[in-house]
Amino acid sequence: MALESKAFTLYGIREIIDSYDDSPPLYETLLESTEQAVTEESPITFELSKSLIDTTCKTILNDKGIEISSKWDTPQLFKATQDQLNFIPPEHPNPQKFRSGMGYILNGLQTAIQGFCELRNTDGIIAHGQDGYRQQYFFAYQVQFVARAADAVVHFLFNAHRRNLSGSRANRIYYEDNSKFNDYIDEFFEGAVIFEQVFSASRILYNSDKDHSAYREMLRAWEIDLETGLITLDS
Repeated sequence: MALESKAFTLYGIREIIDSYDDSPPLYETLLESTEQAVTEESPITFELSKSLIDTTCKTILNDKGIEISSKWDTPQLFKATQDQLNFIPPEHPNPQKFRSGMGYILNGLQTAIQGFCELRNTDGIIAHGQDGYRQQYFFAYQVQFVARAADAVVHFLFNAHRRNLSGSRANRIYYEDNSKFNDYIDEFFEGAVIFEQVFSASRILYNSDKDHSAYREMLRAWEIDLETGLITLDS
């Protein structure tokens, strides 16, 4: 029986979406579809959970400017993404020990990724199709577990990614990742008020063109001034 009275929520991915002023629209679609599929105990959950992993890896790799091969499957996407991320805190007193522990966890995630693929292949109903009379052979808690596992993986990868992605050299620039630069702009330039809506100068600059090229250009100039000591930031 479907869990009609209990809405299912993927808290990790919702936290990611909420951290953006302008969140990636595909995540909204996948998130809502996955939550609905779990609520209905639908096997589509297996395919949507795998798609959440694929989408996250491709988004991160594109942010990093890494070319993605059309031949990569989900485990290969995950491995390529993992290789681009730094999981070691910069000031950790024992980085080798920490790296070793994280290595075990990442190996476990790699195994989990393979599990997403196999469940999608055996019990998914979209990608390969199934006999129209085929019955479902899984329990509601298993569908929930798969979705929660995907939620945890996406949350983990995106947090690791966003912590290391900032500055003008990033392939894709996010306003939220450059708070010091934004504060610097807003300190010297006034924003605008339109119909009681307040827009900061930094936000106006960021949205001044589709590719944020003007924002990137000014960000790079600001970074150079910092590097050469022409400007300093208050600690």
